[in-house]
Amino acid sequence: MKEIIIDEKYDGIRFDKYLSKLLCNCSNSFIYKMLRKKNILLNDKSAKGFEKLKDGDKIFIFFKEETYDKFTNKIDDNNKVDYKYLDIFKDNIIYEDDNLLIIDKWDGIKSQNDIKNELSINTLFVEYLKTDKQDELYNGSILNRLDTNTKGLMICAKNYKTSRVLTDAIKDRHIKKYYKFIVNGKLNLKEGILKLYFKKDGLIASISDKKLDGYDEIITEYKVIKEYANYSIVEALLVTGKFHQIRASFSYIGNPLVLDRKYESRELYENNKKYFKGDNQLLISYRLVFGSFIDKEYSYLDNKEFYSKYNIEDYLTNEI
Repeated sequence: MKEIIIDEKYDGIRFDKYLSKLLCNCSNSFIYKMLRKKNILLNDKSAKGFEKLKDGDKIFIFFKEETYDKFTNKIDDNNKVDYKYLDIFKDNIIYEDDNLLIIDKWDGIKSQNDIKNELSINTLFVEYLKTDKQDELYNGSILNRLDTNTKGLMICAKNYKTSRVLTDAIKDRHIKKYYKFIVNGKLNLKEGILKLYFKKDGLIASISDKKLDGYDEIITEYKVIKEYANYSIVEALLVTGKFHQIRASFSYIGNPLVLDRKYESRELYENNKKYFKGDNQLLISYRLVFGSFIDKEYSYLDNKEFYSKYNIEDYLTNEI
C-alpha cells in the first residue's frame, strides 16, 4: 500500500487528472476501475475521480510494490530532441524564474505538437525542464499558442499551480497580449474595437458581423501606429483569443495582413513579396502585460511587462 500526501502545488487539481499523471502507464478506464473497486481511496473514503484535491489530502493506493512501480515509472522512448533546436530555445528565453519562463518564439515552428515527439515549442520546453525537474508529475506546458509562422512571446508554466494561476489570469484578462503587424491599405478608423463573430472552418476562420449558429464573439482592440502609401502598421490587444483572430478579422474588414498566405489574395501576396522581407504573415506577439495577482506567491509578477526582441519594422524594405 502506498500513501501519498498532497502538497500545495497540486491544490485544486482534479483527482482523476492527478492519478493519470501519477499512474502514467495506466489507462483512464483502469484508474476508474480501481476507484470503483476501492483499490484507490481519497482520505480513507471511496472517490469518483472528479473531486478537487486540497493541500493535506491523503491518497491510499492498494497495489503491490512491483505493480505500483510498473504503473508509475515513465518509459523513456529514447526519442531525443535535436540539441541545435534546444540551443535556439535557450537563446530565445526572455525571462525565467522557478515558476515560469517566457520564450520568444521564432517563425516556422509549431506552438504545440499534433503528434508524439513532433518538434514544437512545447516539446522543447518539456525537454528543457528535464535538466531542472521541479515537479515529478507535471511535464511543463505552454499557456498561450501562436500560429506556426507567427513570432513572439509565449508563457510556459513549470508546475501545475503556476499553470492554473496564469491560465486563470489569461482567461480573466489580467494578462494582456499585444501584437504588432502590417496590413494592406489604410484603416478607415485609426483606433477602435472590432467586435465580430467567429467559427473555425477547417484550417481557416470564418468571420461574420452578425451572430450566427456556431459562431462565437471575438473582440480585438487596435490602433494604427504608422501609415505608408499602401500599408499600415497596427498594434492590437486581444480581448478574446481565438484561432487566427487577428488575421481573419482584419482580412474581413478589407485590410488583410501582408504576406498572409491564407487570408490575402494571391495577387497581393506576390506583389508584396517585392516590398517586404519574409514569406508569411507579418505578425508579432510583441508585448505581455501582467496585472496584479491575488495569490501573494505570484505578487513578484505584479505589473511586469515583457517585450519581444523581434521588431515589425525589420520586415520593411526601402521600396515601400
